[in-house]
Amino acid sequence: MSRPIIFRGKAINRKDTWFYGSLRQYQGEYWVLPFDEHPGIDKHKVDPKTVGQKWSLNQRTNCYTDDLFMGICTPTGMEKDGKKRLAKITKSNWGMTITVWHEGEWWGFGYADLSSFELVGNIHDNTELIEG
Repeated sequence: MSRPIIFRGKAINRKDTWFYGSLRQYQGEYWVLPFDEHPGIDKHKVDPKTVGQKWSLNQRTNCYTDDLFMGICTPTGMEKDGKKRLAKITKSNWGMTITVWHEGEWWGFGYADLSSFELVGNIHDNTELIEG
């Protein structure tokens, strides 16, 4: 039995609403088709910049591409220091990867203790976490 691949996207016409389900792309537009939608409503147009795939980060946390976490991690090239930093889930050619906010930009991770990660938001709704 296979599990469905789940996506989310932020509605074009309702900027504060997220939809979750399967993803369809048609003529440059992106649509989320919820798995448990009401009869007669079968798809929602979403902003392609906000589309993210669901991932399982650790045994207790499911997340989506572009979610933000605070956790013990270091950028590439740094020694492990036990500090909590802002990290982001990013899609890569290999699947999901983690990038670390360091010196005003996203760096690849050198070390990450996934059990320490706590979800704090996403890059679309919580830009203040990155700007500050």
